[in-house]
Amino acid sequence: MFPAIANADCPWVRIISCAETELPDPGVPPYLSGMQADDPKRLAFEAAYAKATAAVHRRYNRFRRKHGLSPLPDGLFLEVSPDLNLLLAPSAVRHERQVPLPEDRFVFLEGCVRKENHFSMPSLPVKDGPLIYMSFGSLGAIDTGLISRMIDVFSTIPARFLVNVGGFLDAYETVPDNVFLGSWFPQPSVVAESDLFIHHGGNNSFCEALYFGVPSLVMPYCWDGHDNAQRTEEKRLGKRIDRASWTADELRADILSLLGDVPMRRHLGTISDYMKANSGTALAVQAIRQTILSK
Repeated sequence: MFPAIANADCPWVRIISCAETELPDPGVPPYLSGMQADDPKRLAFEAAYAKATAAVHRRYNRFRRKHGLSPLPDGLFLEVSPDLNLLLAPSAVRHERQVPLPEDRFVFLEGCVRKENHFSMPSLPVKDGPLIYMSFGSLGAIDTGLISRMIDVFSTIPARFLVNVGGFLDAYETVPDNVFLGSWFPQPSVVAESDLFIHHGGNNSFCEALYFGVPSLVMPYCWDGHDNAQRTEEKRLGKRIDRASWTADELRADILSLLGDVPMRRHLGTISDYMKANSGTALAVQAIRQTILSK
């Protein structure tokens, strides 16, 4: 949060583009924790988080005071806008807050999904089977050892896999017949055609899976990925798997169970229909326009 924004003497909009957990509430899990709201270790996590961020938080609040702004509570580095706050969290994954957010200043957008060019399926020696897309983003692609382990498991599953390996194509010497490696994919277009999406829980990936009604296998490693992974499992939108401790049998079983979970797919289809019928971008435009006209 830059003091220049709050001091600009004009209405301003905060877009909460990651998990809803950015806005604290007793009914919402602690931000970045990957916990449920009622986790018995919640207080311990919050205390550890406050301790870890205490020094930089004090410096930040001194900076705020210097520029005429009041200090923020412990652990918080972002403030809500007094004018309008837009949240990308779809209704299917929202939390039941103990203190409801004022509807005139907090608008949920049902996600805002990117549009990409049409995706043309590359030619693979294996022609049949469900299509599974995997991407951990540009940062996650650095972990070539992890991805190599996963590709070894993919070779034993009767499905086709598209794997985003970023700028590390040269790190993979042999590729199974049912796997295609790419340095980049038009992700929304690929997810729309996929039967399963394996990802790290980033909010774009999380919302795109819901928008297209695709189950997720989430392997988080940073930021809001932990919160989105927990919500995925809690709301039966897919599964969460630890990044380090899985075995080949566990990964294979999770993939096969998600591909065969018909009730989950029907539930995701209902969510997809609702999100597509309620344009997040259109609602954002409407809310921003109303904020301008009210000032």
